[in-house]
This record gives sequence, C-alpha cells and structure tokens, in this order.
Amino acid sequence: MSTFVRVLEALLAPADASTPQVSTAATVALAQPLGVTDRKLRIESEVFMIAPRFADRGGVDFDEANGDWLRIPRFALPERWQHRWAQLLIVFPQTYPISPPLGFYLDRRFPLAGGSGDPHLTGTAYHGAPDLLTQGWNWYCVQPLAAAAGGWCPKADYCVPDNLWSFLALVRDVLSNDQ
Repeated sequence: MSTFVRVLEALLAPADASTPQVSTAATVALAQPLGVTDRKLRIESEVFMIAPRFADRGGVDFDEANGDWLRIPRFALPERWQHRWAQLLIVFPQTYPISPPLGFYLDRRFPLAGGSGDPHLTGTAYHGAPDLLTQGWNWYCVQPLAAAAGGWCPKADYCVPDNLWSFLALVRDVLSNDQ
C-alpha cells in the first residue's frame, strides 16, 4: 500500500467510533492506472460530494464495500415524463473515473407524458453494460463522448469535472430532451 493511500485512509478514518469525519482533500492521480483502493476512494469521495443534494429526498445508497454502484431512491424526473419520481442506479465501471458509467438504470419503464416510451430506455442493457432487467432495473442508453472527442476527461481532483456531478448533469439532460 502506498504512503499516499495510507495517509488518505488515516485522514478519512473516524477520530473515534462516535465522530465520523470525511476529508474533502482526497485526490487520486490519474496518470497511472487506478488500484482498487484508489477507485473506491474516488467513488466514495464523489458520492459524499453529491449526497447533500439528495438528502431531503431520502439520500443516496452506495456500495460501501467495493464502490461498484450508487442508488438514488428518489430522483426527480423532468416534466416530459408521466411520473415525477424514479429510483436511479449508476453502475461504476472497474476503470472509473478514467471511463464514465455506461448508461444508467431506472426502476421501471416509465412512459413519457404523451404516453409513448423513450427509445433510449431500452430495459435490456447493450454495449457491455450489465443487464439488470431481471433485478428490476431498466437500462437507459447514454454514454459521454471520449476525451479525444471533447468529452469525458476526469481530473485528479475529484471536485473538478468530469466526475459524478458531470454524469448526473448528463442524466438530467438526456431525461429532459428527446435526443
């Protein structure tokens, strides 16, 4: 384990069992492949960053053991949908943050306000995304552009885009538009 990781783990460790603390100074260098601990720390940091935004709607759940997924139990759907709320699931690839999530999942196939369906809400996953339909998760097909095309380009500081905020902005955008 590197000194960097040990220092970060010490910073993130509670002072005692009754006083949880979170450091906002954690960064992960992206010039080299991320290890399991680096990936999990990055995801954890980003989840802690976005969690206050959803606190008044039931908060967020995430895979604390491995950092493989994030669930927002009460995600507001834009006006173009018949329903107002959905559960949103994001599955992080093993190469996150270098690679963005491949699509996202909603807890059912929601109809649009006019009664039709959104063709991107396919249910069944494609392009190598995990197929979670049998677990009740409907896949929504979207992928940020690659860095070379002016798209997803995370920085070492998890607070600087591209990050989970960027991906959630993309989610909001695709759910709000017909494209």
